[in-house]
Amino acid sequence: MSAAKVAKAAGAKSLREVARAVGLHENTLTKWYKSKPELFAAAVVYSVGKNAGWGFAPVADAVIHWHIAQGAE
Repeated sequence: MSAAKVAKAAGAKSLREVARAVGLHENTLTKWYKSKPELFAAAVVYSVGKNAGWGFAPVADAVIHWHIAQGAE
């Protein structure tokens, strides 16, 4: 399954929506899907949660941005 299909299956409208929500390029998310699946999952959860108004979206946001700060991109 592709990164875009996984994002849609999780409730996102598209991979582009996830990318916009986390402030990254779609190519970065595709790389994460292959090499850092837990980070990709955090990005998708953040995006879906943010759009749905879930309260834990800030936690996923913190995880994503911590990894970016560590050079995960």
